[in-house]
Amino acid sequence: MELEVGFITLLFATYLIWFLLICFLKFQKSIYFFSYFILTGILFLGPIVYFQLGFIGYKSAISDSSTEEFMIFGILTNLVNILNLIIVKLFHRSKAKTLNLNIEQNDRIYKSIFRASTLGFIVFFLAYFKKIPITNLILEGEIGERLDGSGEIPFFITLSSFFMIYLPSSYLYFKSKNIKSSVKYFLLVLSILALVFGGNKGLVSFFLLFLFFFSRKKSIIRGLTLIILILFTYAVFKGKTQLNDETISYLVESPVRRLLAAQGVGFITRIEMSNKRLLVQNQEIKKQVNSYIYNTPYGTGSSPTNFAGTIYVRKGAFIALTLYSFISLIITYFLIRIDTLGIKFSIGLLSI
Repeated sequence: MELEVGFITLLFATYLIWFLLICFLKFQKSIYFFSYFILTGILFLGPIVYFQLGFIGYKSAISDSSTEEFMIFGILTNLVNILNLIIVKLFHRSKAKTLNLNIEQNDRIYKSIFRASTLGFIVFFLAYFKKIPITNLILEGEIGERLDGSGEIPFFITLSSFFMIYLPSSYLYFKSKNIKSSVKYFLLVLSILALVFGGNKGLVSFFLLFLFFFSRKKSIIRGLTLIILILFTYAVFKGKTQLNDETISYLVESPVRRLLAAQGVGFITRIEMSNKRLLVQNQEIKKQVNSYIYNTPYGTGSSPTNFAGTIYVRKGAFIALTLYSFISLIITYFLIRIDTLGIKFSIGLLSI
């Protein structure tokens, strides 16, 4: 893939300027940095880094022209994010002490929500135990089809989305409480199960990386353990049960592809299919994209990306950038505001 050097340079330059602004404003240790900034980088820079490293996954689904069009949109969104951060900083004057919030008074509400979601997941897990992909691997020796594509469980996407938010939030909330270590580990296991329930190995990897980077006790041993655990998860959910050259090759390429390229390529492929007039109006775009990338029948999987991707190909680049700018401003405001209240309140707010 021979991409225009100028586009690559501008994309990385605007992202670097955004980073330097964050450091200047002393937000480099904020939730804004560790969530929005990093995730935006993975979306727009990730695929470019992936291909420049020499990996070839997804190349059959995209072209240089669609990738460069994607980079132009990435450059514009970086400029938007820089501008929005300046706007929020100029107009944001709230201080935590002026809000008169007593988070401890809401403990009972949080605990009730988290306990209900935990119990609900346990019932959900046991009710469909035999249909879980990893259960098929244990009982039958072969990994089952991902549940977001198979349709084996009714309302799976809605229910799993709920549990994927509330279970990890529950763990993070109670992790700061004075409770038994066994309860904390139990909640951690449930969180991991909620993330891998449908066969998606990428979500649990992000969650484990999040826990590592926010942990106060970082060490080489913990880092190596994390890497081994992530690689083991990838191997298991690909049905790799033997350590051979094929498995090693997969474990080297797949995590990098999933981390850096998957989300961004989903956006690029939307542009590619739109330019070739391959998108069907009455079908879900994420399923069409998945079918195009992996050359599989429609409905066997989905390839989600940033919300702007679908708007981009349905309504055009201008409307997509306009909506992105507005939503980015809201996200920036709330994330910066959350940082003024402290991490404890942010966890509670994100869990309501």
